[in-house]
Amino acid sequence: MWSHKLCIRNNKESKVEQKPRMNIASYRHDEHYDASGYAAAIDAYDETLMEYLKRNGRPEGTPWSANLAPLSRVYFSQIQPIAAMQGLLNDK
Repeated sequence: MWSHKLCIRNNKESKVEQKPRMNIASYRHDEHYDASGYAAAIDAYDETLMEYLKRNGRPEGTPWSANLAPLSRVYFSQIQPIAAMQGLLNDK
Protein backbone atom coordinates (compact mmCIF):
# COMPACT_ATOMS: atom_id res chain seq x y z
CA MET A 1 0.00 0.00 0.00
CA TRP A 2 1.40 3.38 -0.94
CA SER A 3 1.70 6.26 1.49
CA HIS A 4 0.39 9.70 0.62
CA LYS A 5 3.10 11.24 2.82
CA LEU A 6 5.79 9.38 0.94
CA CYS A 7 4.53 10.70 -2.41
CA ILE A 8 4.51 14.28 -1.16
CA ARG A 9 7.96 13.95 0.36
CA ASN A 10 9.41 12.50 -2.82
CA ASN A 11 7.87 15.22 -4.96
CA LYS A 12 9.28 17.93 -2.71
CA GLU A 13 12.74 16.45 -2.77
CA SER A 14 12.93 15.88 -6.51
CA LYS A 15 13.76 19.01 -8.47
CA VAL A 16 12.22 18.97 -11.91
CA GLU A 17 13.40 21.70 -14.22
CA GLN A 18 10.96 23.65 -16.34
CA LYS A 19 10.54 22.38 -19.88
CA PRO A 20 12.31 24.68 -22.34
CA ARG A 21 10.21 26.94 -24.54
CA MET A 22 10.73 27.78 -28.18
CA ASN A 23 12.29 31.18 -28.80
CA ILE A 24 9.44 33.71 -29.08
CA ALA A 25 11.13 35.44 -32.01
CA SER A 26 10.45 32.34 -34.12
CA TYR A 27 6.66 32.69 -33.92
CA ARG A 28 5.88 36.28 -32.94
CA HIS A 29 5.29 38.60 -35.87
CA ASP A 30 4.83 42.33 -35.26
CA GLU A 31 3.19 43.78 -38.36
CA HIS A 32 5.52 41.74 -40.59
CA TYR A 33 5.56 37.99 -41.26
CA ASP A 34 9.03 36.58 -41.74
CA ALA A 35 9.50 32.82 -41.93
CA SER A 36 13.18 32.97 -42.86
CA GLY A 37 14.36 31.90 -39.41
CA TYR A 38 11.94 29.02 -38.91
CA ALA A 39 14.23 26.17 -39.93
CA ALA A 40 17.07 27.31 -37.68
CA ALA A 41 14.71 28.02 -34.75
CA ILE A 42 13.05 24.62 -35.05
CA ASP A 43 16.40 22.82 -35.25
CA ALA A 44 17.67 24.72 -32.20
CA TYR A 45 14.51 23.95 -30.22
CA ASP A 46 14.65 20.26 -31.18
CA GLU A 47 18.23 20.10 -29.90
CA THR A 48 17.36 21.96 -26.68
CA LEU A 49 14.33 19.75 -26.05
CA MET A 50 16.27 16.52 -26.65
CA GLU A 51 18.97 17.65 -24.19
CA TYR A 52 16.24 18.44 -21.64
CA LEU A 53 14.63 15.01 -22.11
CA LYS A 54 17.97 13.22 -21.69
CA ARG A 55 18.75 15.19 -18.51
CA ASN A 56 15.37 14.17 -17.13
CA GLY A 57 15.70 10.46 -17.81
CA ARG A 58 13.83 10.30 -21.13
CA PRO A 59 16.51 9.67 -23.75
CA GLU A 60 13.97 7.92 -25.98
CA GLY A 61 12.01 11.17 -26.45
CA THR A 62 11.07 12.49 -29.87
CA PRO A 63 12.07 15.90 -31.24
CA TRP A 64 9.32 18.51 -31.20
CA SER A 65 9.24 18.88 -34.99
CA ALA A 66 8.93 15.11 -35.50
CA ASN A 67 5.88 15.05 -33.23
CA LEU A 68 4.17 17.92 -35.08
CA ALA A 69 5.04 17.12 -38.69
CA PRO A 70 2.30 14.51 -39.19
CA LEU A 71 -0.30 16.85 -37.68
CA SER A 72 0.57 19.75 -39.98
CA ARG A 73 0.09 17.61 -43.08
CA VAL A 74 -3.40 16.57 -41.96
CA TYR A 75 -4.36 20.06 -40.82
CA PHE A 76 -3.14 21.88 -43.93
CA SER A 77 -4.93 19.53 -46.31
CA GLN A 78 -8.22 20.30 -44.56
CA ILE A 79 -7.67 24.06 -44.25
CA GLN A 80 -6.00 24.77 -47.61
CA PRO A 81 -9.23 24.83 -49.70
CA ILE A 82 -10.91 27.20 -47.23
CA ALA A 83 -7.89 29.50 -47.13
CA ALA A 84 -7.74 29.54 -50.93
CA MET A 85 -11.42 30.52 -51.19
CA GLN A 86 -10.74 33.42 -48.82
CA GLY A 87 -7.63 34.53 -50.72
CA LEU A 88 -5.31 33.74 -47.83
CA LEU A 89 -2.76 31.49 -49.52
CA ASN A 90 0.73 32.70 -50.19
CA ASP A 91 1.72 31.54 -53.67
CA LYS A 92 5.30 32.83 -53.49
